[in-house]
Amino acid sequence: MQIPLEKLASGRIRGLLLGILTTFLTQSSSATSAILVSLVNSSLLKMEETIAILPGAGIGTTLTIQLIAFRFFDYALLLVSMGVFLKLTLSGQGWRIPADILLGFGLIFYGMQVMPTAMIPLRTQPALSSLLLTLNESPWLSLAGATAVTAIVQSSMMKKLTFCRKKIPGI
Repeated sequence: MQIPLEKLASGRIRGLLLGILTTFLTQSSSATSAILVSLVNSSLLKMEETIAILPGAGIGTTLTIQLIAFRFFDYALLLVSMGVFLKLTLSGQGWRIPADILLGFGLIFYGMQVMPTAMIPLRTQPALSSLLLTLNESPWLSLAGATAVTAIVQSSMMKKLTFCRKKIPGI
């Protein structure tokens, strides 16, 4: 693993591009930084190589925010369509990854477009409003509530992922 990482991160420009790409894919410069710290601690990357990647992480975050600022989600269904079209018509292995990328980004941005609309009915629920006001009274209550919701969602997602892995081989 060390040799491919060194090749990817060798040179300032390559390191910068690697940082941009990693942050763009993970959607988090903090995650990229944490990964880099781990790689340096395990001696898989040198500190000099890591220094070139870190500015790329900041640029990757900026690019991600620009996608949202340019209302990229208005074109989400076009990306989904292009991804599906490529997957169905071009069977070559070289088109599989670009098709998956288009499809994935399209679905992410479509979800960003649909989510606010789906939450409109929750705004009129008095029980939810009072619960949120109660949680807002104390930072500790807010933390406990956020932790509980996250645990429930993550638990549900893990169950779905486990179910999918049993039913659909290869994912």
